[in-house]
Amino acid sequence: MSSIWGNNLKISLFGQSHQRQMGITIDGFLCGMKLDFDYIDAFIARRTPNPLFNATSRAEKDNYEIISGVSDGFTNGSPITVIFQNKAYSNDDCTVARPSHADYTAFVKYKGFADICGGGHLSGRLTAPLTFAGALCAQALYEKHKIRIISHVKSILDICDRSFANYDNPLSLYERLFTSYPFIDDIADRVQALTNRLSAEKDSCGGVVECCVVGLPVGVGSPRFDGLDARLGGFLFSLPAVKGVEFGRGFDFANMTGKAAVDEFVVRDGKVSLSSNNCGGVNGGISNGMPLLFNVCFKPTPTIAAPVRGLNLADMTTAVIERKSPSDVCIALRACPIVEAAAAIVLLDEIA
Repeated sequence: MSSIWGNNLKISLFGQSHQRQMGITIDGFLCGMKLDFDYIDAFIARRTPNPLFNATSRAEKDNYEIISGVSDGFTNGSPITVIFQNKAYSNDDCTVARPSHADYTAFVKYKGFADICGGGHLSGRLTAPLTFAGALCAQALYEKHKIRIISHVKSILDICDRSFANYDNPLSLYERLFTSYPFIDDIADRVQALTNRLSAEKDSCGGVVECCVVGLPVGVGSPRFDGLDARLGGFLFSLPAVKGVEFGRGFDFANMTGKAAVDEFVVRDGKVSLSSNNCGGVNGGISNGMPLLFNVCFKPTPTIAAPVRGLNLADMTTAVIERKSPSDVCIALRACPIVEAAAAIVLLDEIA
């Protein structure tokens, strides 16, 4: 079960949801960068469940310990290894595979030896160390290259937020989105009402996170199989519950004409730009100088309070699962830092 990714920058995730520790090793990170722990802590804290939106009852502080790669607050060039403690968990869900989770597929793939408690190594819990790595990469991208990554929850069921595409300067939203609710418009009350209703109905829902990268120069990425969008899309699909990724207008292109879809060149004072950003900042797998813009679709969490049919792995018979404490009503509501982390890791690997 390999969880290693990267070319110039390599990351390796380790641990399981219901074991004492989990973490990440980051190899190839630049040396001599003073870590901004206030920024890193704030970045990670954004994935903490918000009780206003009926998030998971599992309470983890996401406290971490850096055990190598940092000296006196500066990266020292050796692999950075960070561990997180797991404290709030139980082992009551290890014999019955949950529907729409990876319990059954992992059980078969690894011949019955996979740890599937709480999802094991495939659990969303491991996005905590991944977000730490993303925070480091995001800090490096901004300090060294003035590249900034921002995101928000674009939609949850029939509630839609405004798109970054409506703004000439999406960075004007950065501070508010980083420190407050993950919405551009004033929709927090509507979202809370929706999640309250779904929680009462023992149900959940999906959502879409929109991410924007500002300051990316022309020429980042490669054509064909190593395209910037191909690599980023592959990384995003590795995140738990992600079932769709689209760049720019994405699937909307199927209902557009060429005249409406084309991004025409514009030259002002000798500087090349584009009249629109329908392609989301990428042509042929290579950045074109416009903001990198993409959407990430998260499926509804299948860990709901309503009774569902699982699979007893001991005798391969169905078994009813009825949880007293469901997971998040909508996991997209705390996925923004995870999506940003994925973008930061991929971009720093490309630029390093």
